[in-house]
Amino acid sequence: MPLTKWSASWALACAMLAIVPGNVECQSVESELATIVRGLERDGVRCGVAVRRLSDDAMLYEHRALEAFAPASNQKVLTAIHAVQSLGIDYEFSTRFSLVTSGERGAPPLLVVDARGDPTLYRERVGPGPFDALIAALLREGVNEVAGIEYRADGWTGPDRPTDWPRDQLDQDYAAPTGPFVLEEGCLVVEVRPTSPEQLARVFLFPDGLEERELVRGTVKTTRSKAEGRSILVARTPDGVRVAGAIWDGFGPSFTRLADPDPQRSYRTCLEHALRAAGVRVEGGAARAAPASAGGESTRVVLDARNPLRVSVSKLLMDSSNFQAEQLLRIVSLEDGGEASLEAGAKGLAKRFSHVPGGEGLIVCDGSGLSKGNRVTPTLIVTALSSALLEPFGKDLIECFPVAGVSGTIDDRMQSIAGRVRAKTGWIRGVSALSGMVLTASDEVVVFSILMNYDAGRSGLNKHLKAMQDRIVTKVHALTKAVK
Repeated sequence: MPLTKWSASWALACAMLAIVPGNVECQSVESELATIVRGLERDGVRCGVAVRRLSDDAMLYEHRALEAFAPASNQKVLTAIHAVQSLGIDYEFSTRFSLVTSGERGAPPLLVVDARGDPTLYRERVGPGPFDALIAALLREGVNEVAGIEYRADGWTGPDRPTDWPRDQLDQDYAAPTGPFVLEEGCLVVEVRPTSPEQLARVFLFPDGLEERELVRGTVKTTRSKAEGRSILVARTPDGVRVAGAIWDGFGPSFTRLADPDPQRSYRTCLEHALRAAGVRVEGGAARAAPASAGGESTRVVLDARNPLRVSVSKLLMDSSNFQAEQLLRIVSLEDGGEASLEAGAKGLAKRFSHVPGGEGLIVCDGSGLSKGNRVTPTLIVTALSSALLEPFGKDLIECFPVAGVSGTIDDRMQSIAGRVRAKTGWIRGVSALSGMVLTASDEVVVFSILMNYDAGRSGLNKHLKAMQDRIVTKVHALTKAVK
């Protein structure tokens, strides 16, 4: 479905009077949905479903809609709305680079980095040179030496991840830490590149400047055997990365993302490496912990690097980035005058939605949904999302959601109605969820939330639950409006 169709239907929903589907049709769809839900509940899956027409807020179907469920990544729907409503859709993340010069003649300036946690500095978007604009600005200024680098990040406090996240998963990319200075969404990217057969493959790390010889343990062999060459192991260790196995010489490079145990160190290393590579000498090489205090100083900003919130929200919803969710939660709190902390961010999210219809059972433990302690009702999600879609930023928010059969985490789902659904998926052990919007057969926008909780000890169930979610949404899509 082209975006123009979504835009037209969204605009129509904002302006139109209620057009009520025929009772017979609604009753038929309600009966079919009830049959699906009853079958799931007989199988031990507790289901919460809310389906609401956007044009008049009519609830077309609900089951346990006011009960609280663990939402998994459907928590991100609330986080995205919270960020856009708090910051504004045109908000830009800012990192300011300044030069502080002393009164001493000929002394090199101090480079000061004022960071507010820009989460968009990942290689897919900015390439391998996240500091290229800074380098260009310094060279224009004729700066070829700095006395040191001072890193400032007022308001950022720990912990960098929720304490109830699974301890055995903290090295995974989806559990990357937050912080004021982050590249690659708080991850290390390990590239294994084949060479000649029977020779060792080459291993590279990003952010650039990290020393592979110091951080990488183990080796990977290049092989002529395609079967043998699929056995690459890349794992994080307390002080670096371990690699093992073999890579086929016919493969291109293999990339693995792992949570970075020290994102701020990687940020510093990458920046200092970029400066030296450009011929800018960093005196001493160590970051300063406190601002300079000598008299006669002057400060000038050489670059205010800005990146759009839209990029982060799209990454959050389209790719289900936990890092973007957690980082945004903290940035919203910081911009609201509070601390950039998990506690303050969670309180801000809860405050925004706790008084919305369906928000009575809201419990916020994180912004991403990885915490099992989160509790959300289907009614809250459809209410919050319906209201947001009717805001001036509604069209921009719609564009950030994955599209069924086309993009993101539902690119292979609901092929029979491809392009007609924009929705956010969710899964952790014991939870499967899908919330979003569907264009009915007559191009009305219907907002839905499907939250399913079950025994976390049951494995292999999510594939079936996703199929049931798709059946529910497909049934809703079949609705057509009756003549007034």
